[in-house]
Amino acid sequence: MRLAFWDGVLALYWNGSPAWHREMNPRRRLAEIRREPSSVSVAVEKGEAKFRRITIQRDIYYTAGMDGDRQAMTQGAYGPLYTLGGDEYFFLGDNSPSSRDSRYWGAIKRDALVGRAWFIFWPPHRARWIK
Repeated sequence: MRLAFWDGVLALYWNGSPAWHREMNPRRRLAEIRREPSSVSVAVEKGEAKFRRITIQRDIYYTAGMDGDRQAMTQGAYGPLYTLGGDEYFFLGDNSPSSRDSRYWGAIKRDALVGRAWFIFWPPHRARWIK
């Protein structure tokens, strides 16, 4: 038996097959989030801007678990706080559900870096050499 939650869907799998699922009501949680104070800021430098009816919606973010399973970080939740030393780097993958990056491994020391990225291969339509 396996219980999974992703993108507002709660699902139960039995012997690897879907046995039950229910869509949770994200609008109810969104109403709660809208009441929370926001840490978003907007700045304009050397110009002017008009903003009307701006809505910033939060999403559900995922990190790859130890066994490759997706672990949801619930809306409004905070992950661990990272403090980097002068010789440490924090790498983020561009595919949160599958990326094993610094959210999984932690900070990487400078002396552990052995090369540089030279090619982007995913998604295929954006594959290219990195200059």
